[in-house]
Amino acid sequence: MENNNLLMIPIWLLYNTESLEDITYDEVLSETLKDGYDLDSRKLIYKVLEWAESKTEYDYNGIMDNAPTSRKLDYSNSEIYQFLMDFKNFMEKSEYGLLSDNRPSREL
Repeated sequence: MENNNLLMIPIWLLYNTESLEDITYDEVLSETLKDGYDLDSRKLIYKVLEWAESKTEYDYNGIMDNAPTSRKLDYSNSEIYQFLMDFKNFMEKSEYGLLSDNRPSREL
């Protein structure tokens, strides 16, 4: 998949959390994503998450090698994969409108 670097967007959340259980998939996260990314961009992120669903052994930790940070993530590849699947499920929930709300982004 040529756009797998889009996975940096959700993975970036992991830099600011000590435990995967600390991540809250809620209206606040939904609004943050809608403010920063328009509907087309969110759909592209979701498409890459769909691609990742069958790629349990892919090097998800390695994706962040291209990120503008030198810090290494404190999560195993399987933990990152599970986080991405949880994020995918979050994006699918219609109450958050991540795949349907077409308002203009505020570009954070």
